Amino acid sequence: MTRQGAVHLLSLRIWNLRCLEQAEIQIPPGLCLVWGGNGSGKTSLLEAIFLLGRGRSFRTRNSERLIRLGKDHLRVTGEIR
Repeated sequence: MTRQGAVHLLSLRIWNLRCLEQAEIQIPPGLCLVWGGNGSGKTSLLEAIFLLGRGRSFRTRNSERLIRLGKDHLRVTGEIR
């Protein structure tokens, strides 16, 4: 059951965001769990979703700190319905 007016993130593509060099994620409908070891990118994934929706980080005011070390830019794209 979906709420009228709700936005659903279907997929996410991330390049050079913190520890994530490149990731493409298909997000299934319903409850979605994210798990992994320390430093595996769980928080970076959440930060990418926040960045996509709000245009800023929830962890830093300096957007340059989001860019993967040794790279000059980052990119986050998503598909919504």
